[in-house]
Amino acid sequence: MKSLLLVAAAFGTAASPLVAQSSPMIVAARAAGQVGERYDGYLGYASVPDIRLRAQVESINIRRRALYTDLAMKRRANRVEVGITAGC
Repeated sequence: MKSLLLVAAAFGTAASPLVAQSSPMIVAARAAGQVGERYDGYLGYASVPDIRLRAQVESINIRRRALYTDLAMKRRANRVEVGITAGC
């Protein structure tokens, strides 16, 4: 539990660049209810996406996974815990 709290505290500032990097396509898809945040800290689909939207989401999720891995190593936490904490 302590590691989750430490990760949550550290994640507050580290995650903001990924949120800010959302493309207009992702913003529009979120507004339309096609894409949303999953409980595990990654983007997910509410419906079958077209190939361009899928590529955008996968790109963001790859960057998030790298961020979660980096934070997990720094905080001695599990990457999955970091992602879940970010998704809360």
